[in-house]
Amino acid sequence: MDIFKIKDYRKIIENYIKSNKNKHLSLSRIAKECRISPSTLSLMLQEKRELTKEQGVLIAEYLGFTSLESDFFLNLIGESRAGNIKLKEYYQKKNNIIIKEAYKVKNLAKEYLTLPENLAYVYYSHWSYSAIRLLYSINKDYSSVDIADLLELPKNRIKNQIQELLQSELLKKSKNGEISVGPKRTHLPEDSPLVISHHLNWRKKASSYIDKMSDDNLFLTCPLSISHDDAFEVKTKLLKIFEEIIQKSIPSDPEEARCINIDFFKL
Repeated sequence: MDIFKIKDYRKIIENYIKSNKNKHLSLSRIAKECRISPSTLSLMLQEKRELTKEQGVLIAEYLGFTSLESDFFLNLIGESRAGNIKLKEYYQKKNNIIIKEAYKVKNLAKEYLTLPENLAYVYYSHWSYSAIRLLYSINKDYSSVDIADLLELPKNRIKNQIQELLQSELLKKSKNGEISVGPKRTHLPEDSPLVISHHLNWRKKASSYIDKMSDDNLFLTCPLSISHDDAFEVKTKLLKIFEEIIQKSIPSDPEEARCINIDFFKL
């Protein structure tokens, strides 16, 4: 459940109970574990009583919220309890900042491997390092010649790059000679000096396919004018879609090597 899309702390609690019924989560169990009166929680869900932040902290901890989720949840309680518009707006602004932080790519990719600086400078210097790993995730029996042919790059170059990836353990070779991917996914922090070259490398590669339009590939371009609020919503949705695609790819059986480039920028 994405709690950052919910604007009422009561709904968050209700949704958690509904989505975790198989785990025997109930209002009475939350009340018992958090040492809150069941009648208090019941009246709260009926909007006849407000939670205190002290009670909110206990519930957030019991439900296993992350630090950002807990802050968001407690701010919703503060907003609901606020006695004037200024205080409500104060909590809304705090939560807008939290939402922006929550949807940053660095948080969506928090479980990925961040490479040491010396290795990162090599790995992100050209798109082919990533491409080699993608191809070996599909077929462990590829030779360096096979890879070079598929990527349309010089054979000696690919052979050297494969050796570099093996030495850094981003690829692994078994006793029978099969090559597999080491850490499944890597992530380049947005404040890295290599970010620009990484983005440009894959966009240059994408540009080489635009002249070879086919039904297998997708290229979309749409210059537009839009409100500030709608632009923020679009950006948030794109990041969410990106996260969903990544999660979809994790259990997916590797059969094709593909790249997603997403651009949404202000002129």
